[in-house]
Amino acid sequence: MTALCEQVSVERLAYEAIQDNGVVLESGRKNPACQVLDSATAKVKSLAESLGLSPAARASLMNVETNDDDGNTDDIAAELVKKGDDQF
Repeated sequence: MTALCEQVSVERLAYEAIQDNGVVLESGRKNPACQVLDSATAKVKSLAESLGLSPAARASLMNVETNDDDGNTDDIAAELVKKGDDQF
């Protein structure tokens, strides 16, 4: 979680640097903050997925089978609620 927060901070700082200085510097060179932003964005996405912060990542972490034969998701939802109640 700490790594995710740090990368979000880096991402914001890089974005602000691009807003302040532009994508291309006065020297004509590409702003290095663009590469920092790209890298931090990729790391944020990867870390968020590993923490289950997207529906697909949560499903993967919970090992929920999404190919239900009868298409009834009520049973899956009830099962998850039941499992959640058992933990408390």
